Amino acid sequence: MKTKLLTTRILVVLGLILAFSAGRAAALQLYTVPATANIYSAGLSSPVAPGGSGAGTLPVFIPVSAGQSAFQFAASGSITENNWGGSGGVYHGPDGGIIAGVTVYGYGGLSGFNSDLCLPLAGVFLTDSAPQDPAPPSLDFSSQGLGLDFLTLSPLIGQVFFIGDGQTSGGLTQIFNTPAGATRVYLGCPDTPFGNGYPGAYDDNSGTLNVGVMAVPEPGIGVFSIALAALFLVRRQAGSARERLPIK
Repeated sequence: MKTKLLTTRILVVLGLILAFSAGRAAALQLYTVPATANIYSAGLSSPVAPGGSGAGTLPVFIPVSAGQSAFQFAASGSITENNWGGSGGVYHGPDGGIIAGVTVYGYGGLSGFNSDLCLPLAGVFLTDSAPQDPAPPSLDFSSQGLGLDFLTLSPLIGQVFFIGDGQTSGGLTQIFNTPAGATRVYLGCPDTPFGNGYPGAYDDNSGTLNVGVMAVPEPGIGVFSIALAALFLVRRQAGSARERLPIK
């Protein structure tokens, strides 16, 4: 009887874990972000390049639903900021390239951006309104500023922020808090001619990034907590049952 009861509890736990997995799959959304996605054209009908050398394409739009307090990202892929004339260029991942850093000046109501790596995956939150000056303060993701190993980040509306691969160097998933009033978030890349100036220089960009986006809180979290508690209970009762078995 005890063995049958224990088996039933294990099946219940497995059912909860499967429900959790289904919830996560439903909440996870996948996007393709090209290297030409101009983060400084977020909220606009056509891309802009005040710095010259190509405006690229519009960034990837993601709606923000009511109650979504934060986002998590997981990105992979290979892009380059220097494939001029199809020469190939040096490709790198979503954290950016090590050849040079990038400093983009704020423009059109969006903040500037600074990083030791060039052409990383970045994001920006907006309200339903188009971005307007004055722009919020710029965030510095260089080694002299915030760096890339933050666990949580709380950007303001219109503040361009680093996403990269969505992980710290230790493999922890980073959390990006949604600012009050945000109704949409855009994914793209910050670029500028010669690594310093106003947005532009998207003509020679090439490659794509694959980005998984998870809204927080998401449906599986509560079920996951219950599943962990139930699994702990089963293990505890299984241990107690073994302690009561007669020694042969």
